[in-house]
Amino acid sequence: MYRRVLVFSTAVLLFGVSSACGDNHQVKPYASDGRLGTSNSNPNMPTSPTYHTYNDDTQMIYAALKPIKGIRNVSVRLHGADATIIIRPDDLASTEDRQRIAKQAQTAVSAMMPRYRVHVDVK
Repeated sequence: MYRRVLVFSTAVLLFGVSSACGDNHQVKPYASDGRLGTSNSNPNMPTSPTYHTYNDDTQMIYAALKPIKGIRNVSVRLHGADATIIIRPDDLASTEDRQRIAKQAQTAVSAMMPRYRVHVDVK
């Protein structure tokens, strides 16, 4: 009985050791940012390439709205997680045009800046 337990436990131990020695484990190195990867783990630090200020975010919103036809003037206000966008369409814009502009602006800005709750107002 003792011999069977010894043989069984040895087999289990050898199986466990041999499976842990496989080459299937790949280690990801830190990014070469000079800070041991902290810019990847903290994306809103100024050292990160994805860091944006409110001014950068505002410029990205203006860029997202630029291709939309029928916009005369845009005002962007960022406060916390909310982005309020006030659009003044061309003078001759119909009700349908205003609705189209609002929908396209909502879609474009939400896709460009997913971290904001986007509120669009067409005046």
